[in-house]
Amino acid sequence: MLGREMEGSARSQTQTHPIQVVVDHLRVPAALIDEGGRVRAHNRAWGDLCSSGGLLAGASFGIDADFIGHCTARRREEPRLLASVRDAMHAVLDGRAEELSVVYASIPGEIGRDGSVLQADAFVLRFTRVAGELGAGLLVTHRPKLPDLNADGHETSTQRTIDLELANERLREEQRRQRGILDSIPDIAWLKDERGRFLAVNRKFAEAAGVDPESLVGSTDFDIWSEELAARYRADDQRVMATRTIQRFEEPFVDRAGRRSIIETVKVPILNDDGVVIGTAGLARDISERRASEEVLRRSHADLEALVAQRTEELRSDIEARKRAEEERTRLEQELLQSQKLEGVGRLAGGIAHDFNNLLTIILAYGHQTLTKVELPTQGRAYVTEMVTAAQRASELTRQLLAFARKQPIEPRVIDLNELVLSTDGLLRPLLGSDIEVVTLPCSETCPVKVDPGQFERILLNLAANARDAMPGGGKLVIATSTLDLSESSGFLPADLPPGAYVRLAVSDTGTGIPREILGDIFDPFFTTKAVGNGTGLGLATCYGIVKQAGGHITVESDPGEGTSFEIYLPRTEMERPRPRPTTQPPRSAGHETILLIEDEPLLRSITSEVLDEEGYRVLTAESGPEAIRLSEAHEGPIHLVLTDVVMPHMNGKVAAAKILEARPDARVIFMSGYTGAMGGQPEKLDEGTSFLGKPFTREALLDRVRQILDPPALLL
Repeated sequence: MLGREMEGSARSQTQTHPIQVVVDHLRVPAALIDEGGRVRAHNRAWGDLCSSGGLLAGASFGIDADFIGHCTARRREEPRLLASVRDAMHAVLDGRAEELSVVYASIPGEIGRDGSVLQADAFVLRFTRVAGELGAGLLVTHRPKLPDLNADGHETSTQRTIDLELANERLREEQRRQRGILDSIPDIAWLKDERGRFLAVNRKFAEAAGVDPESLVGSTDFDIWSEELAARYRADDQRVMATRTIQRFEEPFVDRAGRRSIIETVKVPILNDDGVVIGTAGLARDISERRASEEVLRRSHADLEALVAQRTEELRSDIEARKRAEEERTRLEQELLQSQKLEGVGRLAGGIAHDFNNLLTIILAYGHQTLTKVELPTQGRAYVTEMVTAAQRASELTRQLLAFARKQPIEPRVIDLNELVLSTDGLLRPLLGSDIEVVTLPCSETCPVKVDPGQFERILLNLAANARDAMPGGGKLVIATSTLDLSESSGFLPADLPPGAYVRLAVSDTGTGIPREILGDIFDPFFTTKAVGNGTGLGLATCYGIVKQAGGHITVESDPGEGTSFEIYLPRTEMERPRPRPTTQPPRSAGHETILLIEDEPLLRSITSEVLDEEGYRVLTAESGPEAIRLSEAHEGPIHLVLTDVVMPHMNGKVAAAKILEARPDARVIFMSGYTGAMGGQPEKLDEGTSFLGKPFTREALLDRVRQILDPPALLL
């Protein structure tokens, strides 16, 4: 809107510049000469004069023409005339005179506009000083010299006075009309000449400047505003005049009261009839409130965007959290299912081991009875011996089955890790196959550690099996032991491992390696890189737990294609001195006590009773807990020992033994079972006067355990 207003105003001002008004309303040839001596405006009569003869003749004597230069070109042969014109013009410009005239005669024989030959006539050039609203310069008029002259040579006609009064009145009328137009504009408005001097301003401008509108005419921005603002305004004006285009600016503004604001300014070049830029017109509007509103809107928009981004991030986080929760729930369900499967397998293994150990106990017992009681030929004795040996190997299988089911008791003891590694070597080679080279490098010195040998055999077997899977095309497995002292100053101290003396077990392979991005997860339960169905994800987690339980630390180093190396650090201890064995085994004392045997397996109950009876014991047998209680209540004599199976129908052995002990507190108890899980805890933590005998057992193991529990504590070894 502001631009459209300025365009209309610019078109109007092209025709109504105040200087142009002056010269247009003079009936004689007239022109305005600036302080530099150049023509800035002229009327139509001046143009007609330039096309005729005389001092001012010549088509080039128009806008921007050099007045003195043109006159010189016309009358080079009349230096006195030229000097008079020059002196009169400079005297008026310098303020030494308000008005001067020069009379000259035309050259006879010059050709007029109509082609006729001109006669010699006298003319008057009058130079009148112009200032104030008309700008600084000279008003030059040209007219024939009239004969009515007084004695002083001055013109007595009133024509000049009439012309000037008429021109001034018309100028004032034009200025009033322009000011009325400017005052009707609700924005700040002004007109300037090419030098930046104000020609007219409206009431809004005067209010902003804090002065009267009339006093602003003829002043510049440097007279009103600060030097910084004035320089900027002037630079914008010059850009508009140089480009001859309408331009829009946002400029700072400080009024006379010191209030700062931002104004939007549209500036338009003003052109005269000849297309020459003679000034600028401008409109300005205070946009501070609009900018403040836009800033509030921008901030609100930014706050809204931030709120939307925050909410979007919250929603994304919620979605990701829900996704992670769903993945975690799925993982936990899978782990629970896997755990339930393993628990089911463990229960099945425990049950199988219990029944199988009963059978193995029967086989071993009858085998030993046969070897000791029956006269057999050599080959028959060899057969029975092999049978007993096979049963003993079968008992080792059940021990491994129970270890898998985690029903095997933890029995830490001090061992030489070198011996464990060497003894396991024979198991590893068949497991790994002929395409994998196994290198065992035991330490040259003893490596005493306190661990459960069975568990650490499982660790070696598990690490070897993983190495085998990582070397499908064959490779090399190195198992090495060493001793070392770790301290903070040694430069290597694994995390969570206190300084001290340690034994290191290193297991390295030349397999495919483990990617670094999953290296930190391999000890997590249920984490596996194997295909579904080929691994439980518990192997390394179990190894980690066993090592930590032994007070040690396990690390892993691996690079894809470079193999994997596991290192286990165990606290080094002192080897226990072996207890000196007597050269001759003291004879076992003969039995004479009464033993209550509770066993639901008939064959096992029968052979156990037979072995005890042969040793001199009085044996009372029962196939269940309730029957044993009735038998105890009915027996009038003492019962020195209760030998009971743990897992039995109707009532387990622990409950039956407890009820019998209520009536016979002096009785001793030996529990028998194929696995320790039936005891609900560790067998080494049984009450005093109570012992545990694991199945399968031999005749000698049974008799030794019975004698140990019945003999006084002082006699126990």
